[in-house]
Parts: sequence; structure tokens; C-alpha cells
Amino acid sequence: MRRIDIHTHIITPAYRKALARNRNSPKLQKTTEGYMLWYGNGLKYAVDDRMLSIERKLKDFGQAKVDIQIIATAMPGMDSFNGQTLAMRVNDEIAQIVEDYPGKFLGAASVSLRDVPGAVEELDRATKDLGLRGVEVFTNVGGKQLDNEEFYPFYEKAITLDVPILIHPTEPLMAAVMGEYGLIGMVGYIFETTLATLRLILGGVFDRYPRLKIVLPHMGSTLPYLISRIDNQFRINPESRAKISKPPSEYFKLIYVDTAQSFYKPAIECALSLLGKDKILFGTDYPFANPTYSVESLSKALPERYTTAVFQDNAKSLFKIE
Repeated sequence: MRRIDIHTHIITPAYRKALARNRNSPKLQKTTEGYMLWYGNGLKYAVDDRMLSIERKLKDFGQAKVDIQIIATAMPGMDSFNGQTLAMRVNDEIAQIVEDYPGKFLGAASVSLRDVPGAVEELDRATKDLGLRGVEVFTNVGGKQLDNEEFYPFYEKAITLDVPILIHPTEPLMAAVMGEYGLIGMVGYIFETTLATLRLILGGVFDRYPRLKIVLPHMGSTLPYLISRIDNQFRINPESRAKISKPPSEYFKLIYVDTAQSFYKPAIECALSLLGKDKILFGTDYPFANPTYSVESLSKALPERYTTAVFQDNAKSLFKIE
């Protein structure tokens, strides 16, 4: 069995330079211990060689006995920049890493959804010319929600190319009330992903595009645990039924989830009960989580009969890994 981590982050040289040049958010500032990346409404996270160094990634994942990493751009991504110029450079760099370290890395493309026609073109180039296996988008685009019809051409291109879309949280829309106690890291990103996914479902995106392949992080955020309440609201609230014809749980079963930062056995069992073993993929959220601990905790929580599917087979199928 090869362990495949579908959720790891990188800041490539071009992205690093672009962030360092910015005077306003998002910006990268040098510190005594590395860098601090500022983005959004005073939000920040530390950046060190786990994000910047390929050799460090190989070392950490070698210790964790993880064989392949699918690397994607770290927050806040390309939506903070105009056009696709930076996305193209970043995608070229990710493709070069994949080429330089065969069998160790695969890449997810970056695009800026502020420019949807350009994002469609870049997704086509990144997958056909560069061989990247997925595409990362964020939970809102400057506050604009993912069910907006403006993004439909991008979804259509992803379906045509049969490319999975990895949705990642960015600055939560409710960040202003989560500035204390570390709430954004604890629950802010989770609520943000929950909101984005429910808008995709209730907004009719999956009714229109049932072949759309969406991957959610963090074991589906809160959705597996709230799905009964969500379905009940669908039954009693006409507004929830305005654009969809089936209960939300039916659409949620079309979605894939990863295991990033999901260490609680009952939560993992809940997601397995709702989605089944074939829709759950191993992910760590490195460097925001320790890969060794992620492997160990998931291995203890998963029934043995599901181990190969979650750690390897589902990723091989979804991302076309031989």
C-alpha cells in the first residue's frame, strides 16, 4: 500500500516573491524565526521551511511513511492577485517539482476566480500541458459565493477535463466576530467550508452539474454531523427547496472529503456512516498538522478493512494515479 496525502500546502518561489513585494495584505514579512504571512482582516500564520523546502517535506513525510503528496498553494491563493499571471508561474513551478521528484509529488493547479475566463484557460493548460491532477479553489472569492452563476463556466471546464476541485477555506466571512481565543483556527475555517458547501448544494450547482467532483477538507467540516438537521430544514422551509429537488444529504453523498485534522474516532465513524469508505481520502493539511500523528491517529480510528481504500485506492481513482 502507498499512502497518498491529498492535502498538503506549498509556497513556491514565485508566490513567495509576490507576497514579499506586497505592502498591503496579503504580504509576507521576515521574522527572527522565518516569515509571517498576513492576509485578510489581520489574519496571519507562520511560514517556515515546512512550507518552503522540498527537502523538508520529503523528510517529514518519509518519517510518517507517506509515499505521495498532492501539493497545492497555501492560503490565501491566487484570488488576491489580478489575472492569471502569477497562477501560471506557480503552476509551472509545481509541475517542475513533480518532474524533479518522480513518484513523490503530484500537483493541484492554482487559478484566480476573479477572472473566470482566464481561470478556464489556465485550468486547461495546467492539466493538459503540465499534467496537474486537480485544481484548488477557495470558499469565497472576495466575498462572492461559489454558487454564483459567474463560476459555472469554470465548473463546466472541470467536468470536461474530469478534474477534481479541492475546496479550501480562506478568510471566513464571519472573521470579524472570531478575532479572539483562536476561534478562526478552531471553528472559523470549518464554518466557512460548511457555508460554501451548503450554498453549492442549495444553490442547485449539483442539480445542474451532478458529475462535478468536489473534495472538501476536514472530514466534510460540520456537514456529516448536521445533515439530519439540514434535511429537516429542507422539508419544512420552502426557501431551502427553491433550487433543488432532493434532500441535501443526497447531494452531499456526491462529494468527497479528506481526513485533514480529523483525529476523533466517533467523528470519523460518522463520516464513514454517511458517505461510505469510497468517498473519504487521506489528507493531513501539512504543515498545519503533523503527518506522523495524522497517520497514526487515522490508522487507529479506521476499521482495518477500510485502510487501503482511504489511504490509497480512493486517491488513485479520483486523481488517476497509476
